[in-house]
Amino acid sequence: MFSFNINKPSNLNLTITNINQRIVETGGVFEGDEKSGYILSDGIEGNYHVNIDSIKIDITKRPPFIFNKMIERYIRRVFNECSA
Repeated sequence: MFSFNINKPSNLNLTITNINQRIVETGGVFEGDEKSGYILSDGIEGNYHVNIDSIKIDITKRPPFIFNKMIERYIRRVFNECSA
């Protein structure tokens, strides 16, 4: 398992809605809200917990050929794209 934090978007509700839609459309699973949740997509499994000014991402499973930094960069990009 590995963890990292990202900045909490200004419109968290919209961001969570957009991420949910994106994950489900690509065959993944998203169960969560503005406080916490679970994500399963492309063999990557994890949880998130919203804090006052950040979101803690915990990756609990990943394919062996995908490095942690690759996952972190991808998740940061998805949050940025979905918060616009």
